[in-house]
Amino acid sequence: MAATAIPAHASDQWHQIPNRTGLPYHQSTGYMYDSGNQVEGWGRVDWSGTKVEVHAGAKLLAGSQGECAVTVIDYDVQINGTWKNDSRSPAIDCSPNESQVISPYYSSNYPVKNVTFRTCIGDATGWVNTRLCSAWSW
Repeated sequence: MAATAIPAHASDQWHQIPNRTGLPYHQSTGYMYDSGNQVEGWGRVDWSGTKVEVHAGAKLLAGSQGECAVTVIDYDVQINGTWKNDSRSPAIDCSPNESQVISPYYSSNYPVKNVTFRTCIGDATGWVNTRLCSAWSW
């Protein structure tokens, strides 16, 4: 698959929170860098069981008109007793300058597991070209 539409905010699966709430476990990706695509990004997940909070950043190092760095979060979510895979793109940077875009913190409204992150070339809506991404990181 060459391109995928990933919603910036996956329906009602997440809600914004002002800061981390202190869930006992956390993992940060470190910086994900793709030199061929000139994007950087990072992600952080905090959890307790299947209660999850996420936070991410994206930075466009260089790009053509309309290109953006998009940090994508991939995860499994349980809704009405059924697990399904879903994605969202909370951090999108469309300006190749020295700053990065940092997302707010988001908390899951449903049980979540298997959270991974990657940074891709995409556009301001969160659409990404899946051939132009860093490797998945967690």
